[in-house]
Amino acid sequence: MTDYKIDKKYPMPGKTSRGKWQDLANRMKPGQSVFVMRGSERSGLALAIRRTGGVAVTRAVDNGFRVWRTE
Repeated sequence: MTDYKIDKKYPMPGKTSRGKWQDLANRMKPGQSVFVMRGSERSGLALAIRRTGGVAVTRAVDNGFRVWRTE
């Protein structure tokens, strides 16, 4: 059996970022919106808003999409 040494002096690193959409969703307040160019960006941001407990509404606009955080 291998002996393992237990250390106390090494702090656990903090959480890492979940990604650009999660960071953006965390900064958005209800009533704010973001313009994105691609449908994949729209889906990613809307999902991130929902994961933070918000409600996302998306609409196609000129040459892209707009994503609102409503709650």
